[in-house]
Amino acid sequence: MNKQIATQIIACAVAMDEPIGNMHALIEQMEEDEVKERFKKAVGDLMGILFLNIVRPIETLYPDLNPDL
Repeated sequence: MNKQIATQIIACAVAMDEPIGNMHALIEQMEEDEVKERFKKAVGDLMGILFLNIVRPIETLYPDLNPDL
């Protein structure tokens, strides 16, 4: 993977942070405990998949693209 594409993928992942956070905040407002817990797990899974399968491998190739730096 070339660095230009890796940079764009990281930018997309970072751009997803706010919408995913907003979704989590809305889920926290839900009253239905069973559905709420399923949705919270799904959001956590989504964040984990994004980080472990996309962001982390790119950081390994290009440490300077770490979005937390």
